[in-house]
Amino acid sequence: MAPTAAAIASLLAMVAAAAASASGVAVGEAGNCSAMGKACEAAASADIAFEVIPVSPNTPDRRKIDPAPTVRPEHTGGRNPLGVADEEWQARTEAAALHRALFLHGMGSDLAAQCVIHRIPGREEYLVGEWGIYFEEQTASSVLRYDFEGNIINGTDGTRRPATPDRSNMGCLPIASAIMEHRPEVQTIIHAHPISVMAVGGLKQGLLPLSQAAFFLYDQVSREEYDFT
Repeated sequence: MAPTAAAIASLLAMVAAAAASASGVAVGEAGNCSAMGKACEAAASADIAFEVIPVSPNTPDRRKIDPAPTVRPEHTGGRNPLGVADEEWQARTEAAALHRALFLHGMGSDLAAQCVIHRIPGREEYLVGEWGIYFEEQTASSVLRYDFEGNIINGTDGTRRPATPDRSNMGCLPIASAIMEHRPEVQTIIHAHPISVMAVGGLKQGLLPLSQAAFFLYDQVSREEYDFT
């Protein structure tokens, strides 16, 4: 038997209510439906109103009391405060997002030689987070631009000068330049120190093949001499 118009309207209303709850929009009249589409319009025409329910009935909806924007004011509306080319700004936003995503997955809690290197398409240049700024603090405006010779490039006038340890992660630059120059298909390089990896690496016996997840690395991990000077 075919569903009735009322049943269809009821189903669409439930879909609209779920979407409205996820987006923080209250559905009750056609005027609120501009961003919700036909499902919302059907719910409104059925005279069904829905209220956005917070996580707990006893807890106020913090989205209405203290909204916390995730976009910096100077970047709102897709603005490019540095005035750089579109392809560079896109690469900058990707680099900043990558830093923050890695932090959410437990990386970037320490600064020691952790590298997130992102190529600017069509150029012999790449982006690296500024030294002293944690992964969760990186923004599209703060990442620094370098050429393959290790020079830092001014984001506004394009002038170049040798990178220095006060702002640059000097351990990352030789890695970035060597890989980017010889592997033009490589877009991004990540060198990170998850806490679990540092803990195992600090043990004399190293990684033991005690699980399936560890066994595939059995006899595949080596230690290499490295001169940090």
